[in-house]
Amino acid sequence: MKLSPWSLRELEKEKSKLDFLVGARLQRIQFHPKKVLFLEFYKNASHSLFLDLRQPNFFLGFCKNKAFPKKPRKDLPMVLFLKSNFDGRSLKKVVLSSEYGRVLRLYFDDTDYLEFRLYPKDLNVLAVANAKKLFLKKPRELEKIDDTYIPEEFRDLELASDLWWSNFFEAGKSSAKVMEAESDEKLIAKQLKKKSKELGVLRDQIEKADAEAWRVLGNSIFSEQKAIEPDSLDKSFSKLPRASWVEQGEFCFSEARKIESRLEGMKDRLESLIGEINQLKSGDLPKNQKAFSSKQKDLQKATGAKTKSKNIASDLRLHIGKSAKENLLLLRKAKAWYLWMHLKDVPGSHLILEKPKNRELSDKEIRSAALELMRANKIEAGEKAVVQFAECRYIRPIKGDKLGRVTVSQERTLLVQSDK
Repeated sequence: MKLSPWSLRELEKEKSKLDFLVGARLQRIQFHPKKVLFLEFYKNASHSLFLDLRQPNFFLGFCKNKAFPKKPRKDLPMVLFLKSNFDGRSLKKVVLSSEYGRVLRLYFDDTDYLEFRLYPKDLNVLAVANAKKLFLKKPRELEKIDDTYIPEEFRDLELASDLWWSNFFEAGKSSAKVMEAESDEKLIAKQLKKKSKELGVLRDQIEKADAEAWRVLGNSIFSEQKAIEPDSLDKSFSKLPRASWVEQGEFCFSEARKIESRLEGMKDRLESLIGEINQLKSGDLPKNQKAFSSKQKDLQKATGAKTKSKNIASDLRLHIGKSAKENLLLLRKAKAWYLWMHLKDVPGSHLILEKPKNRELSDKEIRSAALELMRANKIEAGEKAVVQFAECRYIRPIKGDKLGRVTVSQERTLLVQSDK
């Protein structure tokens, strides 16, 4: 059965089925993102009248005992007008005007009505209420026509509408599953490439992280009690400052301690990374690390702010504000279950960790996010800081505060040493 626009003869034949709605109350009006206007009437049960405005097959349909699912969308002027003037009102009569072609009117009283105009290859809606009128699209003048077209096959309004309904709502679910499977395959390939590159870099860093060499140099400087010219040393000691022999010796021992501290974390990450790569090679994403749903909006895009964003796992994305305004924007757009993070009692950037609902975070993941926050706040390598964190549902901005300060409840804290 073709889901093409209705001919005048078909509408004349099927109009009696629309008369079923007379006496029904209009209880919900919604414009679907896929350009479909839904009107839900109630008469012992919910019934849906809908207009598919997608070109080229503009379609008018009516389904008994079916309520359309909620699909949030910023309301159009037409939807706002309908909600203001027709929501909650009962339908009085349905009129089909054949003089001007395919023009269908739904009267809610003698002067207030909705008019559906089916032009050749186009469709428009006119709402008239309280001596005001509004078109959904730019109006075209109605002209008297003599429509003598008789279709080869007369379609049934309810059967055609049920077919449209199943194609629109059910077909999308199966295609979404296929897209999700394809998305996982692409994500596995992308993650495998990324983690293999990270593994090579990490191994190179571990090989070059020679704490003992700095310690030996420090002992040499203290034993000779003489400063060394940095340019005379190997490139691996290029950080050595031009200073007194005491300062140079202390710097060498400090650098050795920093390298040893970083080395422990790097070895833990190396072991974890090898496990993740092996799992990806077997064709599986790490547990609880499925791709973000195509329907899930990125927090950065939602705010429109140019925040620093980074994925610390395939299903974990962190965002760091660069100003008080961006911090508040992130917090206001964040879901209740996202994680908020900040350096305790220190002014600076806020971090929001975007994650799936009910996703449990490991200690390593929380620590990884905390280290990113410390880097963003320019905490020196080796320095320690207390990081506070809580779900966004427990964070409240202080009204009128231009510095972006907040009140926090049910917080947890973590002492972290910067590895920058």
